[in-house]
Amino acid sequence: MKLCGIKVGVSCLLTLFIFSCQSGKKAQKNANILFQKTACYGTCPIFKMTIDGSGLATYTGERFVSKVGTYSKQLSKEETESIYKAMKEIRWDTLKKEYPAHVSDLPSVILGYHFKKINKEVVVSGEHPAELDVLDQKLSAIANSDGWQSITIE
Repeated sequence: MKLCGIKVGVSCLLTLFIFSCQSGKKAQKNANILFQKTACYGTCPIFKMTIDGSGLATYTGERFVSKVGTYSKQLSKEETESIYKAMKEIRWDTLKKEYPAHVSDLPSVILGYHFKKINKEVVVSGEHPAELDVLDQKLSAIANSDGWQSITIE
């Protein structure tokens, strides 16, 4: 009789574990990262890139970039996990919504993270926490990488 109880208990635990793993994967698929660079009075690159939880990246280049138009790219599992790990390490609740510059000519970088209870976008053009520079570098590397496929309808 005890053996049946143990089997049922193990079965229940296994079911809960599988369900929690599946819901975790589903939750990340609902995640979204935004990376955008805005205009300045010069030739600053203007583009927007999003990356969903499955690693599908979409890039829209506007001006002063090598890719003008809309492009997509599937990031590898490792790239996706790396960028989402970096996003999760940021304490988004402590960031201000804006880090303005006292000069109107500077471009802005917009970093957004939408996952579970975090739904925040931060506009950076002035002094800001160094951890945002790490994200900027990682996301810029993806935006400037090879392998993008044009999806612009002409």
